[in-house]
Amino acid sequence: MLEKIVYNQLLNFLNDNKIITKRQSGFRKYHSTETALLQTTNKYLMNMDRGLINGVLFLDLKKAFDTVDHKILLAKLELYGVQGVALNFFKSYLTNRSQLCTVQGTNSQLKKIKCGVPQGSNLGPLLFSLYINDLPNCLEQTEASMFADDTNISSIGNSPADIEVKLNNDLYNVNNWLIANKLTLNLKKTEFMLIASKRKLKHFSYDPCILIGNHNIKQ
Repeated sequence: MLEKIVYNQLLNFLNDNKIITKRQSGFRKYHSTETALLQTTNKYLMNMDRGLINGVLFLDLKKAFDTVDHKILLAKLELYGVQGVALNFFKSYLTNRSQLCTVQGTNSQLKKIKCGVPQGSNLGPLLFSLYINDLPNCLEQTEASMFADDTNISSIGNSPADIEVKLNNDLYNVNNWLIANKLTLNLKKTEFMLIASKRKLKHFSYDPCILIGNHNIKQ
């Protein structure tokens, strides 16, 4: 009950002060999965009408909720204006938590949780969204579309080669942001795609090479 009250108060505070990035469709008034889908689909179609190619990179984070750094999260909460009693509540909420597993009636030993936000909770997804709220700020040649923890970055160009340059540039920026925030990409599930008319794509035999380090991102 208390957590639900805190969730509503935090969400109202974030919405009233327009803190949640416009690139995030989750947790914003009058936004939903449907509006997010309509927005991105409309953007891709408008670009196609202009004869452009859309390049979209779908980011998958490895154990995203479990690897949130508490110090970084609390610093971001304070930066966004959560102070005093409210900030102390979140410090208490995140620290000194433990977990165990029960298998066939037998409990494992308690293990102290040193990072992450509580999964299955009301506050967990909202706190994670705040944690990645500033991710779009690192982008130079692409723009982000986010719904809670689902994130993609997209670019437009006249050719697949244009897309390659822009996606690689900002994937480098995203990876640096992730390192600074102690998050990791799941390279096996991070993929990209080209969205354009068949006529447009037929003109090109070149397949973009999107890399992070020495890893080639799957198309």
